[in-house]
Amino acid sequence: TAYRRQRQMCIRDRATGEIYAYLNSDDKYAPGILQTVADDYRGMGDGSQFWKAYVVEIFDASGIVDTVYPNEKCQLSEWLSNTFGLLQPGVFWTRKMFEDTQGFDESFHYVFDRNFFMYLLKLGHTYTTSQTTVGAMYRRHEDAKTVRDHDVFQAEYRACDQQFIAGYPILPRLHLQHQICRSKAWGLIADSNRTGIGRRLRVENLLGAMLRHPPVLLSGTFWNIVRHLRHPEHKA
Repeated sequence: TAYRRQRQMCIRDRATGEIYAYLNSDDKYAPGILQTVADDYRGMGDGSQFWKAYVVEIFDASGIVDTVYPNEKCQLSEWLSNTFGLLQPGVFWTRKMFEDTQGFDESFHYVFDRNFFMYLLKLGHTYTTSQTTVGAMYRRHEDAKTVRDHDVFQAEYRACDQQFIAGYPILPRLHLQHQICRSKAWGLIADSNRTGIGRRLRVENLLGAMLRHPPVLLSGTFWNIVRHLRHPEHKA
């Protein structure tokens, strides 16, 4: 709790620039990224709307083990329908955005960054992405809190999303929940339409999509997957 409060105070009370970001002690920025961010910021017509996510490389003791490209979909329903939004080490935003949201919610230990980004989306801000420029390196290790405390992390993740949705008035909330169900359904359809997926998982995905959003039954993609169910693996 003290660490979360200290991070909030450092950004709110000591930061003097117009672009905000932070790193945890086990992560690092890619060489030259701060200059790149500054150039991208200056290249915008309205710098107050600068919010950009860059590629993040994941590394461990053996070297680079994965590369995460930022999610290009800015819709809240897309964020709330899956488990990935933006990987925080590669994200930069403006002072104005931080002030608009009053900063991070200190009640969250693991997902305050996700909560912060979702509130930016709710306020009407949108981000841009670079799918080619590496912004940061994220260290994967057993003592990372999201690994060490996996079950607690997942519980807070779900609670964060539920609390966020509950903050809407009833009619906008119902509309958002409908959008989330639709996004989840189409996500399941997309997962079933990739190569190498087994028949059982395809069936589970199709049933899940039907229950969440029945209009998928009108999709040609849905019935194309059904026709291929006789094959052990789907050949997209």
